[in-house]
Amino acid sequence: MTLDIPVLKSGAKKLDVNEAWKYNMTSAVLLADLVKTAIGPYGHYKILVDYLDNIKITSRGVTILRKLVENTGPDHDEKYRPFQGNPCVKHIVEAGVSLYGEVGDGVITAISFAGALLEQAAELIHMKVHRNIIAAGYQLALKEALNTLNAIAMPLTHQDPFLINALLKTTLSKHFVGVGSAGTLSNLLTEAYFTLLKNNGGDVSKLDFSKLLQIVVKAGNSTWEPSLIYGIIVDKQLKHSMLPRRVVNARIALIDSHMSINKPKYFHEVRLSTPSSILALKREEEAILAEMAEKLHRLGVTAVFCNKSIDDRLLYMLGRKNILAVRDVHRADFEMLEKACSARIAHTVEELTEKDLGFAGLVEERDIGAETWVFVEECKSPKAVSILLRGGSYWFAEEVKELVKSALRVLHSSLLNGFILPGGAAAETYVAGRLRSFAAQLRDKRQFVVEAFAKALERNVLTLLSTAGIDPLKTFADIRHAQSLHGANIGFDLIDKQVAEVVGRGIIDSLAVKEAAWKTAVETACSILRIDEDFLAGRRAWKDLPKISEKSMDISRRGLIGEPGSVPMYGEPY
Repeated sequence: MTLDIPVLKSGAKKLDVNEAWKYNMTSAVLLADLVKTAIGPYGHYKILVDYLDNIKITSRGVTILRKLVENTGPDHDEKYRPFQGNPCVKHIVEAGVSLYGEVGDGVITAISFAGALLEQAAELIHMKVHRNIIAAGYQLALKEALNTLNAIAMPLTHQDPFLINALLKTTLSKHFVGVGSAGTLSNLLTEAYFTLLKNNGGDVSKLDFSKLLQIVVKAGNSTWEPSLIYGIIVDKQLKHSMLPRRVVNARIALIDSHMSINKPKYFHEVRLSTPSSILALKREEEAILAEMAEKLHRLGVTAVFCNKSIDDRLLYMLGRKNILAVRDVHRADFEMLEKACSARIAHTVEELTEKDLGFAGLVEERDIGAETWVFVEECKSPKAVSILLRGGSYWFAEEVKELVKSALRVLHSSLLNGFILPGGAAAETYVAGRLRSFAAQLRDKRQFVVEAFAKALERNVLTLLSTAGIDPLKTFADIRHAQSLHGANIGFDLIDKQVAEVVGRGIIDSLAVKEAAWKTAVETACSILRIDEDFLAGRRAWKDLPKISEKSMDISRRGLIGEPGSVPMYGEPY
């Protein structure tokens, strides 16, 4: 007698061991095949079009992964049955996005490496190797690979301009900026880094580029024409014709409150019975504003930036005194401006003192394309600087901005780690060779697993070489032969297309990024390997979903705004 005991709800599905294995493995390998061709300086681009026909052209792994799971399309089919997302793909995407947030790069490496590991695991499973043995062997191989990486790593100091510039250039060259533009950008970023390091105490651990380096993008021209500004760009324009458009040797005041007549917080009533009383009220207001302008002029202020509004009458008075004034400055720009010009933010004009004033050699309003910005330049010992990036189109300029942020995050994580690796596939090739020698020392099935790990590393190398338009197998053989004679610093220069000593050519990788990428790939592959069953919840059509009753809506309304006729408290909706 068999008992039919329901465990899953109606509409739910369960995938057994073989189905779950095929489903998860296939999803991971397809995702790896999707992104791996975008690796390296000659990697291919992906054009991503969402449900609203928004176009994105990119070769960045994190952008591709985010667009894959972005919920911008319809969440149901033609019969209004909700789509079931792929759980394995979501798991891999979350791992890649987390890796990017940690070190800023290595997403394509991690995803393609995880896919190669799962492909090799499929072959081992057909050879009757248990999945737990495969997972244990991958962990053992990862430990040996990380030890090998640390053995060939080279120290990176925060005062080495050549290695810092080379690391930035290598990171930028991995994407579609171009080698020439990557060199120009890396030179600017290196100069900005040493400026910020010098003026912020010389402690790398306290450098937060997101708060100290302003990155402004503007469509037009090309990426060959970036600019480093020893100051800040304020995305505002002057709001009065009387204000000066250019101030040299400016003394800057930063005000963090409304520069206008204070309004009462509560309701007040003022009764004016005669025309003369109305005129007296207006004159009193103008006297208050004139006192503000007079105090700024008395302190020697020639440029004032306000985080909030400035009265139009006060703008006129400041213009008469030849004081440049900018209102409604964004909070992030306002705080960077404080660091750049060495000023101190004053809450009101009454609290402003001469010690609070900052200095800039030039404050000028300029037209950049169809927009007008205020440039604060030539600051003395600026603790915050700005980079103006250009691009042929807005989406391209925005993509370059994200690449610069990624390169700065890689630089910061590498400086904290203190070590770099030879690039140009040198590290992967050397580690794969050492793993094959290590596998020969094992006396159980883990020998085949470690060899599979080495093959997966070599798959990444062959993918990188194939994007350069050369014979990948012959080039890979040349690298292995050269490394057997000259050591681990021999790799492939994809720009000159020759096997060479890569460190002297400035082709280097970050040890922190490489370690994080390999750890993420192995952990993701092992977690997918250990899945034996998938449970997919049932999805009901729209017509079968419970509808909101009038009673529940009334309860929600009472919870939000109280009983009918009651007056809501401050902060509650009416």
